Amino acid sequence: MDTQLRVLKNFYNLSSFPIFAGYLLILPVSLIWVRLVPKIHLKWTLVIYNIVCVLISIVCTVIGFKEFLTEGSVFELVEVRGLLKQIYYLYFLSKILELLDTVFMVLRHNLHQMSFLHIFHHSTMVLLGDYSYSLSPWKPMSIVIFMNSFVHIWMYSYYAISVVKKVDNSWKRVITHLQLVQFVICLTFSIPGYMYHGFCVYSVLYPLSMILLFGNFYYHAFVKKRHRIKRD
Repeated sequence: MDTQLRVLKNFYNLSSFPIFAGYLLILPVSLIWVRLVPKIHLKWTLVIYNIVCVLISIVCTVIGFKEFLTEGSVFELVEVRGLLKQIYYLYFLSKILELLDTVFMVLRHNLHQMSFLHIFHHSTMVLLGDYSYSLSPWKPMSIVIFMNSFVHIWMYSYYAISVVKKVDNSWKRVITHLQLVQFVICLTFSIPGYMYHGFCVYSVLYPLSMILLFGNFYYHAFVKKRHRIKRD
């Protein structure tokens, strides 16, 4: 229990915690914003932004995975160094950058996209990215970084393309599959890590929460919707 409380206390002391808290203010501010400010169309801004996110994700995936293969045991709680440590920092910065997803939703008056899943995932990933770099830059964190970056290559590619033309809805389903798979892998990896290698219990609880949230999204977006269409 002392270990878990210490982890929570460390989150409050992270340099990114004010960013996390400020991000949550978007919710009440957005309700006022859409009443006072007209919708802003950001077509090419969104294209450029999404391409930048794709490029960062490619760097984190390719270079990071290459460095990952040269290091020690995947369960070893020893600080990584060199280029891999820099990838941890780049990944953390990318999580801050991706908060613009929500800002753009507000500017375009797409508040319906600001679900609990969206806000929870974006806000907590900033803290986790900072925690990984600042307090636990260990080998096991690299698995999360590489898989998440790989998924984001396809996700932000989809976003960039969908800005300029209509994209088949099957893309969205495939990306959701990838997101679920990454969290299942993380959970599968974290359970023995928690049981035998000193991982924090939150390494198990977080991917589990993501599986439940993304699973709920998948059910309502695809399974339930398909059944409703068939019934109609």
